[in-house]
Amino acid sequence: MELDLTTRKPRLSEKVVKQLKAEILSGGLHLGAQLPTEPGLMERFGVSRTVVREAIAALRNDGLVSSTQGRGMFVTDVLPGASIWRPPEEVDSIPRSIDLYEFRQAWEPEAAALAAVRRSATQDYAIRSAHERVCRAVQANQFPLNGNYDFHLAVARATGNMVFEEAIVRFGPHLKTGTDYPNLSQDQAANYFRTVILEHARIVDAISARDAIAAREAMMAHLVRSFASYREEVALAPATTISPPGISL
Repeated sequence: MELDLTTRKPRLSEKVVKQLKAEILSGGLHLGAQLPTEPGLMERFGVSRTVVREAIAALRNDGLVSSTQGRGMFVTDVLPGASIWRPPEEVDSIPRSIDLYEFRQAWEPEAAALAAVRRSATQDYAIRSAHERVCRAVQANQFPLNGNYDFHLAVARATGNMVFEEAIVRFGPHLKTGTDYPNLSQDQAANYFRTVILEHARIVDAISARDAIAAREAMMAHLVRSFASYREEVALAPATTISPPGISL
């Protein structure tokens, strides 16, 4: 009988490494954070001291943790390789997200144009208010994912066409992968969302001015740029863009 080498059972240390890597790279263990003590990790994972030490050695080799004499192990201040990491389930969703971006380009610009023609004063106020909430979130160094969704929903509602609103409600939440970059530095995040704010402002102004052509063009430019940014981050070189070099889950 032939031995099947493809079904090797993972070592206990590999399971510990996988979990800790996921926490570090997703921000659950933030940069500079101290890792639990060896006894703490032994109790948490139900493994021996040897397993814990093997896992810590692997994390150190990947440049994710470093030791401080007399103090313990800490997450490094700067992660190696690419700035953006995505968990396996999000990597699997990339083709779906790309399809949705293409779908949005086909109908959201028209929604913006209709909103410019049909919006009421109350709806105009709702769009501008949603935009301002995004601005305040960015100023507070927060990721304005909910505010971004609310903005696009307010534009869809201003069309007076329930199908546009239903499309945002149905598909909008699934596009968070396009803007949710948990490992961006504060400066990178600020620059990214500063661009979003400027693009939203053009949409807001065009809708408020009842300029359907400008609203359509502003929304299309926003989606095209956002889609290009997403593709650049996730579709060009998965081995080096999705996971930093030397780090695999």
